[in-house]
Amino acid sequence: MITNIIFISASHHLLYVEEAMLQFNLKKEASLLIYFKSDDVNDYVSFQSLVEKDNWKKIEVVQLWNFHNQKLLTSLLILKNFKNIIQSLKNKYPNIKYLLSSQFGTDYVYHLLNTLKAKHNVIIDEGSALLIFSSIRNKRLSKGIANKRLFFKSILLPLKLKEPRKELMFFSLYNLQKNNIDSYVKHNFLNLKKIFTDLKKKDLVLFLGSSMPAVGVITEKDYLELIEKIVKIHGKIVYYTHRKEAEGTIKNISLFDNVKVIKRNYPVELFLLSEGEYPSTIVSFYSAGLINLANLLPTDINIISYQFNERLLLKKDLKKIIELAYLKIKRIPNIHVIKL
Repeated sequence: MITNIIFISASHHLLYVEEAMLQFNLKKEASLLIYFKSDDVNDYVSFQSLVEKDNWKKIEVVQLWNFHNQKLLTSLLILKNFKNIIQSLKNKYPNIKYLLSSQFGTDYVYHLLNTLKAKHNVIIDEGSALLIFSSIRNKRLSKGIANKRLFFKSILLPLKLKEPRKELMFFSLYNLQKNNIDSYVKHNFLNLKKIFTDLKKKDLVLFLGSSMPAVGVITEKDYLELIEKIVKIHGKIVYYTHRKEAEGTIKNISLFDNVKVIKRNYPVELFLLSEGEYPSTIVSFYSAGLINLANLLPTDINIISYQFNERLLLKKDLKKIIELAYLKIKRIPNIHVIKL
């Protein structure tokens, strides 16, 4: 009998799901895993390869996102599809004990929380998106006017967007700012860390690629210039691509001298496990991968987060979000933040 439902929208979320399943003693034979599929073919291939190696009994793949087609009709069809899926789950599984969800869009998450009404609602880690979700919730809980905005927004969409007054449980690596309603469970990849103890150290610099140009944080031109600066600092790097990076950006980076590009269909954590080695130095910008690897790998590794000038941001409202991401990284003892 299914008593737990897990929602994810990217293959790397499975890393956090595994930790949460152990933390809350959840059995896979009593759990339904739902993967919201986007037009990111590589990530779907990664998801398939990961679940094939595991013993999930019930998996559903749902086409939901389309990053390259943002027409109104497409958006409305996606919205309708999402609502039908959640209502169907409500009818089929009326007594859900644990609902685990990655943060794949605040409005969508609120709708499924308010519709399914599980006994325990757990928001699992997935990087900086969790910081944004937590921050938005704290602001809405502290300001009554936010509920009015949600009310009007729910009429327009329409989704069930009422701010959940029931406790949410944040399962995270981060030291999140707390409120008086929710609970916070901190994890350090205790299960995965055991596997990483057998890896051997290799003398190389691994750069974790970013989706910043693809999602409109900075321009591709500025991004390439930042990468060029980092290559000059380290002399030679191995560039591990981000799943949302544009092919054109990756091609331009591959043309740099002293840069080896590696593109895989799975998270960098799993790439290191498949190689049986970890690099002596790992660098990136504000990647959640830095925090994950800082918790997983031995302390003899050099981890650097390069902070770029905020003037490069394409939107002013991104400033606080990026500042928050870097602030969280600065609190990790073995990550060095360096301004470019």
